[in-house]
Amino acid sequence: MADVLVQESTAHPDVLASIEGIADRLPQTPTEWYSFVQSLVRNNDLAQRNIAFSDETQKVEIRTEELARLRPDQRVTLSRSGTLDEYLEDRVKARLEAVQ
Repeated sequence: MADVLVQESTAHPDVLASIEGIADRLPQTPTEWYSFVQSLVRNNDLAQRNIAFSDETQKVEIRTEELARLRPDQRVTLSRSGTLDEYLEDRVKARLEAVQ
């Protein structure tokens, strides 16, 4: 029974904060929690690499979708004029901004 009580009590944030001595510094409002979590993510190298990887994966998917939407003659024209990459980058940027 003692093991169950220890496991249950140490899984609660209030108990953990009390043990760590940081209970008075924990965020109290959703805005404070948002800032707190942003700070943690910003200062964590693994989190930053994960975000960068996710961003690149999403960019590749959007680029592929936009390329597939072009008619073959549009692709050829943009490619010959050297503006295909610029066009696709603009489309990726526009779609990412629309989501945010």
